Amino acid sequence: MKKMPDGFVPTRARVPALASVAEALARGDLGPAHGVFHASRDGAWGLRLAIVRLVDEHVTSGRRIDELARDGDACWLATSAYRHARERNLREALADCELAVERDDRDPTPFVIEIFAARGMRDRRKAFERATEAYIAAQARAPELYEAHEQMLHVLSICDESAERSADSMFQLARSIAGSVPEGVDVAFVPALAHFVQYVRAVDERRARPQLVANQQAAYEIAAACRRSFGSPRYVPTHRTFTLLHVAAALHAVIGDATRLRAELERAGDTYDADVWNAISGGDGVDAFVAARAQAGL
Repeated sequence: MKKMPDGFVPTRARVPALASVAEALARGDLGPAHGVFHASRDGAWGLRLAIVRLVDEHVTSGRRIDELARDGDACWLATSAYRHARERNLREALADCELAVERDDRDPTPFVIEIFAARGMRDRRKAFERATEAYIAAQARAPELYEAHEQMLHVLSICDESAERSADSMFQLARSIAGSVPEGVDVAFVPALAHFVQYVRAVDERRARPQLVANQQAAYEIAAACRRSFGSPRYVPTHRTFTLLHVAAALHAVIGDATRLRAELERAGDTYDADVWNAISGGDGVDAFVAARAQAGL
């Protein structure tokens, strides 16, 4: 279980569909996860990957996942594919994805997992080619699927030996995506996500802190992405909202924008996203989160 700051709960605890699934999984009951997965279709495909991640987190036995996947159900095949991809067993991950597509050709989830799997490939050129093919397939099924864009940005961030060229490719895609969607949707946030991915890559590679710290143009683009997504009066909260708020808060903390940092943390309430804060800190996310709250005067 990921470390949590005192008094805070995982972001999923404030998303009813995910909270009920997580509670059931903690009891060993896979039924709600399976039900929500199959109920999440047009307009809600993104929930499927969230369910897959929850099952992967709670069902720690790889043998149990293998047993479930043998039934050929799309939910368990996707879960098996995700676990194999996370463990960098790429051949097995891709085989499961192919079977999942056979079960439900309209589902973009297997293709999103393929993009995720490509991040573990050593050959960057082949990783880019494989991810691009899967990204196109996912887009054909769900053009505004945030998770597909998110995974592709991660691939682009590592596809070139030159960090600068990788960043250029990533931001070009992010800005193109955001420019093609209306205000009030999660996908409008992707330019800010690109800054997050770039910063996290620098942290992972132990390079000097990227220019984000003093780059006013980056600060403006991040703020604009927040306004166009969850900051829009047209916005309707989704299962991703709290995570987006934490990404935005982490970026504002790095930039030093205490006003916007406080606004995002207050809106996020008592939630905490371990993945976001661990990534931005490169170490103990709880310490980084506590420091950000102090920075915001909370």
